[in-house]
Amino acid sequence: MNYIETLNPYGLAKPPVHFLHDLFVFDPELVMFPSQEEAVYRLGRKVKHSPDIWRLVKSLTHGVTADGRSTPGRPDSRTMAQHSLVPVTSILPSPLTHWGPTILQDLAKMDTHRAGGADAFTDTLEAREASEEERSATVQRQQLDALAREAYSDIVWKSGRRVSMTPTPVASNIVGPPGQ
Repeated sequence: MNYIETLNPYGLAKPPVHFLHDLFVFDPELVMFPSQEEAVYRLGRKVKHSPDIWRLVKSLTHGVTADGRSTPGRPDSRTMAQHSLVPVTSILPSPLTHWGPTILQDLAKMDTHRAGGADAFTDTLEAREASEEERSATVQRQQLDALAREAYSDIVWKSGRRVSMTPTPVASNIVGPPGQ
């Protein structure tokens, strides 16, 4: 399905079946497995047509130092390469982790593939940031306007002048008693 049983040196419990089912419904290309490098779950996406990525990922799984000794490799990268996955994110398990819609909502916000690719994801993030900046600027303008009105009122009050915030009626708008 969408969970890979691998070596589990940190003893992470398998996520609940209902969450794995919801993850599959959310995106059938997403696959989880317990990390062999850290106490986290790795989440990867199945990729079918990208041989250059696999060459790169496989190069991360083993190596040789300058003096010719073999390096231990990266077991999580090896698992990703063996199952044709590219990394999406890591999920930190804790007693407070709620295996439910919150994780899926966070994934929907972060997943570049789901957003239409890297360029579309970048455009979405930039639009969101611009919207937040505009909201912040609007709030700041409103607060400064309120402070300016209050400062004007205080200055006029201290100088002994009367301050009225109600509009003064214009003579043409004054209506006399009926029959005049």
